[in-house]
Amino acid sequence: MSLWNSKKKQRPGMADNQNKVIWYEGMLLQPHHFQQQDRYWQSQVNSGRLLHQYAWGFTRLTFDLAQLKMGVIALTECAGLLPDGSWFDISAPDMLLPALRVRMDMVGMPVVLALPMSGRHRLESHEAPTEQTLVRYRTAEAQVADRVTPDGETIAMQLGELNLRLAPGPQVHDSHYFLAVTRVLELRPDGRVVLDEEHIPPVLNYRCSPRLAGWVDDFLGRLRLRQHELQALNALPGVEGAAGVSRFLFLQSVNRAAAIWAHFSAQDGMHPEVLFRELLALAGEWAAFMSENRRQTLLPHYAHHNLAQTFTSLFGGLQHTLSCAVRPNVIALPLERREFGIYYAQLADTALIHSARLILAARAQMPAGELLRDLPVRLKVGASERIRDMVNLQLPGLSVTPLQTLPHELPYFDGYQYFELGADERLQDADGLALHVAGEFPQGELALWAFTGSE
Repeated sequence: MSLWNSKKKQRPGMADNQNKVIWYEGMLLQPHHFQQQDRYWQSQVNSGRLLHQYAWGFTRLTFDLAQLKMGVIALTECAGLLPDGSWFDISAPDMLLPALRVRMDMVGMPVVLALPMSGRHRLESHEAPTEQTLVRYRTAEAQVADRVTPDGETIAMQLGELNLRLAPGPQVHDSHYFLAVTRVLELRPDGRVVLDEEHIPPVLNYRCSPRLAGWVDDFLGRLRLRQHELQALNALPGVEGAAGVSRFLFLQSVNRAAAIWAHFSAQDGMHPEVLFRELLALAGEWAAFMSENRRQTLLPHYAHHNLAQTFTSLFGGLQHTLSCAVRPNVIALPLERREFGIYYAQLADTALIHSARLILAARAQMPAGELLRDLPVRLKVGASERIRDMVNLQLPGLSVTPLQTLPHELPYFDGYQYFELGADERLQDADGLALHVAGEFPQGELALWAFTGSE
């Protein structure tokens, strides 16, 4: 068998290819073989990124706040995957990452963590690479122990550290793989650097970004609040039919979302694209509960390199929908008749009194004109805890005004006359509403609604 001539010229276009080395007995080993095998395995590792389009970003990122006061951006902790699949962890004690001195021309620019692309320089590694030396590795000597042989020795070995550096984004855009770390917002006269707090770096774990984590926790809190509110509304007698069904279906959707987001909030390694998918599904689902003019029509696309833009409008739109969807515009307030001709209505939501119109329907065995004329004078309306004093001491109550036009959302009953009650600050913090009709009210019946207006 003839020996393979490892110095044979390669065919054009085959330099730095990623094919596997063929090992066979008797071959003359040279550094080229091991370098080529490294390229092959690196290509195999990188091919795994095809399984997930967004498998790059930070898993940990912490700034040195003391250095910012001196005009320097430095990282105390930083780990993650670059877009080419290279793993880095500068929190390791032997990992070196130079700090970046901020200049005035960097204001408004993104600051990135950059690594030279493969093939940008003839060499893969250099002992003292400069910004112009585009090598991927920095050659460093390290003591490496034999961890297999019981009495194995420790030897000095040349190792390649990733040649990472912090740089302004435009400076390395075409020559490096990079991750946007932050954006310089301001360089103050005293030299202090102010970073853009609204910037969200590309992350593999949403908890790595305090802003993104805050959004998730806030959204979960809003879901739970609306969940309790809808459950309370469903427990009270109100407008039935389509409005009640819509409210129940929305509660079902909110219950599902609250359970899922409670799970997301408890996770430490959730990719932000998973959050985006669930938010997008909620936006589409909840659109059915909003009127066309209030619906969120333009939904963002997922941009892993710009998570702030991706999530800002989506979270904002969903928070608006969550608070506005299926708000009942007519809520029945059941009246309970007690002794001395006093009617009581419990207020589950005291804020309702200040945001809604109170509509009263009345019927009695008397002419309609007489009822319209006399009831506003004989009816005393106020907070339930003050009604007895109002009646006994002849204190003024809420105004009672006959309605000329009934809102079409309110149910119309033949033989009833309709009035509007003028709510004011006297009902603030009231637990309930009380009504008292003075004098004769033969076979009298009353019904009360809170009307918030049309969607």
